Amino acid sequence: MLFRSGAALSLSLGNAFPNPANPTTTWSYSLPAEQFVQMAVYNAMGQQVRVLVNRNVSAGVHQATWDTRDDTGRELASGVYICVLQTPTSRLLSRVTIVR
Repeated sequence: MLFRSGAALSLSLGNAFPNPANPTTTWSYSLPAEQFVQMAVYNAMGQQVRVLVNRNVSAGVHQATWDTRDDTGRELASGVYICVLQTPTSRLLSRVTIVR
């Protein structure tokens, strides 16, 4: 079992920092056990614009950084975006704003 500050590590997704994002932002997330993780960013219309993580990830605390571009490398417009961290049993959301 993993411990941090005297407590068992749990599944969590932190807030984006910095927020608003320009030109990058980073999310911290923690996993209590190794598992498959997909972390993706969606626009306000619910369309997936970028996949940040799509693999098995070890237990512990991790970070994912987004350069505010889509999967093709195009800079995205100012607006609100949603980061979704999904595991086989859970889904967590975090909002971020891009300001250009």
